[in-house]
Amino acid sequence: MTKAKIVTDGEGRFYGVQVLCPGCLWPDGRPSAHLLQTDWVAPGMERSTHARPDLWTFNGDLDRPTFAPSLLCKSHRWDGEKQVPYVCHTFIREGRIQFLDDCTHALAGQTVDLPEIAE
Repeated sequence: MTKAKIVTDGEGRFYGVQVLCPGCLWPDGRPSAHLLQTDWVAPGMERSTHARPDLWTFNGDLDRPTFAPSLLCKSHRWDGEKQVPYVCHTFIREGRIQFLDDCTHALAGQTVDLPEIAE
């Protein structure tokens, strides 16, 4: 198992790279996935016409992935009867994920290993 996996479109063309985020958890406790569209294309693959190569750089290492710039995810979550802002802001470097202080989840300010992801 690796810490990142290649994602393809419906026609088998390269679309991006997926990692699991241990800060963004589903209600059952599983880490949610973040999909990054990169300048890198998997060897021997054609880029999807729907992919944007200008969003992140990627070092091409699925075991110790590094992406730049940071990844910022904003949404809203239910807290009882109201919606509250949700932020996950990270740097992903050499297979580790650094959660910045503006994250609104429990891993804010921490750096941990990326979870392994099924290929």
